[in-house]
Amino acid sequence: MKFYRIYIELTNVCGLTCSFCPTKELPNKEMDLIFFESLIKQAQVFTKEIACHVVGDPLTQSNLHEYLDIIHKYGLKAILTTSGYFLKKHSYDTLFHPCVLKVPGKILKLKL
Repeated sequence: MKFYRIYIELTNVCGLTCSFCPTKELPNKEMDLIFFESLIKQAQVFTKEIACHVVGDPLTQSNLHEYLDIIHKYGLKAILTTSGYFLKKHSYDTLFHPCVLKVPGKILKLKL
């Protein structure tokens, strides 16, 4: 069976408290890179796209580039759904990593 896309939550941290999101009851967590690679290795049989978002914002990850390297290693494409709040936290090389297919964002009015 093939899936158009598989969603994997790298972290449950968003960094914002938007009224439309559910309240978070679990402690802040981020997925271990070794576990993430095992998931990607299994997922490559079922899809070509990995969406790095469920509730948390993948751009809160300081080592996002390492996650993207793993996705790229297995020939998959990444979708990074973000609020856009943490865009400045990452370099051009990370945001335009060869595996990144797109970076859709939630529409928010942010005061900068």
